[in-house]
Amino acid sequence: MVSLEFLDLSKNTLSGVIPKSLEALVHLKYFNVFYNKLTEEIFYRGPFVNFSSQLFMENGELCGAQSLHFPKCKAKEGRSQKTITYIIMVLKYILPVIVATIQSILALAFLCILKSRKYKLLKKSEMDQSMAWWKRISYYEIQEATNRFSESNLLGIRSFGKVFKGVLSGGMNVAIKVFHLEFEEAFRSFDAKCEILCNVRHRNLTKIISSCSSMDFKALVLSYMSNGSLEKWLHSEHHGLSMIQRLNIMIDVAEAIEYPHHGGSVPIVHCDLKPSNILLDEYMVDHVRNYRGSPLRSNNSIELSMIVCVIASTIPGISMNPIIEIAQDTLF
Repeated sequence: MVSLEFLDLSKNTLSGVIPKSLEALVHLKYFNVFYNKLTEEIFYRGPFVNFSSQLFMENGELCGAQSLHFPKCKAKEGRSQKTITYIIMVLKYILPVIVATIQSILALAFLCILKSRKYKLLKKSEMDQSMAWWKRISYYEIQEATNRFSESNLLGIRSFGKVFKGVLSGGMNVAIKVFHLEFEEAFRSFDAKCEILCNVRHRNLTKIISSCSSMDFKALVLSYMSNGSLEKWLHSEHHGLSMIQRLNIMIDVAEAIEYPHHGGSVPIVHCDLKPSNILLDEYMVDHVRNYRGSPLRSNNSIELSMIVCVIASTIPGISMNPIIEIAQDTLF
């Protein structure tokens, strides 16, 4: 084979590349591959420097040997170039999938942690509220608890009464709402609140501990919320809420409003939902207060889509038409 001098492979429909080993045939004088389907480089070393271009004509995509008037061969990709190409492909197609997966896992972990923290806070809040048992309470006990309705114990003034901070004989801090009975609407408000808050129970609704009711005095004893209203935390320079706390509050308020809407046989609408009516306990768990609504009942049926609100003319933005839709409960 090394002594080969003549090799005629023309018109054989050969495909592939010219073997590089042919460069070693130093005695090769004639090499003809005319009319085949050969591709890639024509070597211009060894015996190939003496061959004419006609011996290589009519092939597929031969290249190289520019003196034979064939096009220049494209540089082959080395290992480093292939590595770069592979890295680019990974960055373009695989990396986004990996990043998206990691982001999904982190988001899921964040939600699990958030839910776990919220559950622990709710359990603490519920345990504290479970210590508040319903018992009879007299006017004199309320008077003593509020230091004879001292102005220093005043928490706020509402449409039909005042709210005082009180300390019961057992040492429990409570909020006591005393109604102004000179207004006829105060009687209806007291009855409506008793009906709603006694029959609708939810961890994010204000809990009634007790009540005191007589012809000339009416009061509700409620759970005391040491962190005040949401309005204070939203608009004060000295208080602030983290993003997690804001998210928890939004979820809790939505649940507190959704349950009276759909949790019973008759929808109940708050009618006065605003930041000042959302209270925060010591664990920053919110409790919706000041329900003004009561369910609409008729002799033959229970209306499922409408409610009647106990409305005073002092409530802005609500007409005296007693029929109000559930969509009224929106927090701005």
